[in-house]
Amino acid sequence: ALRADRGSFSAYFDPFMSLGERTRRPYVTSLTTRWTEAVTADGVVPWDEYPRPGLRREQWTNLNGKWDYAVTPLAQQAPPTAWTGKILVPFGLESMLSGVQRLLTASEALWYHREVSISKVPGRLLFLNFEAVDYRCQVWVNNQSVGEHVGGFTAFRFQITDAAVDGINTIVVRVEDATGGSQPRGKQVREPGEIWYTPTSGIWQTVWLESVPETHIERLEIVTKSLEAEA
Repeated sequence: ALRADRGSFSAYFDPFMSLGERTRRPYVTSLTTRWTEAVTADGVVPWDEYPRPGLRREQWTNLNGKWDYAVTPLAQQAPPTAWTGKILVPFGLESMLSGVQRLLTASEALWYHREVSISKVPGRLLFLNFEAVDYRCQVWVNNQSVGEHVGGFTAFRFQITDAAVDGINTIVVRVEDATGGSQPRGKQVREPGEIWYTPTSGIWQTVWLESVPETHIERLEIVTKSLEAEA
């Protein structure tokens, strides 16, 4: 079965699971650490630090925490009318910390939903930032599409100034994660074992809102010079 001396606990499935069960859920274990409760307790916002310290701004909102979620057939393009439960962002659907521990198959889509209060300021732009979502995602704000992204390891953002309103706003994220074929995946596989790990699907890095002036710095390019070369 599972052995602690053979790598990550997420890397193995229960040998007593049926093949059908293996396609729906990863190995479920009660193994925790002393930090588990620190990030899963009610009211706690995991990873609450500013995610981009090189360009820190004061007007930002961390959106990590409990979101609604649902899993639907891949063909479904409209948001669900009912939600299955809560998922703790930014932990992958399959992980213990997410509170779900369910596998996402190539024939399914994972949906997220959250309401957030926004105070718009004239002359400032609003950006919705995702540090990473695995693998393909679409995002709506107040039922208006604000963008799509493909790639599970890169940060991205969408300007939502026009889609957002003063007061309560609804954010919906749809995710697909085939974990196979030509899709970059590292050691993630559908049938984990030995050195191969359980897939990590969905939002797995910080989600955050940021308000910036219309004229603002987007990135820094730092060029260094060698003192020896100038000598």
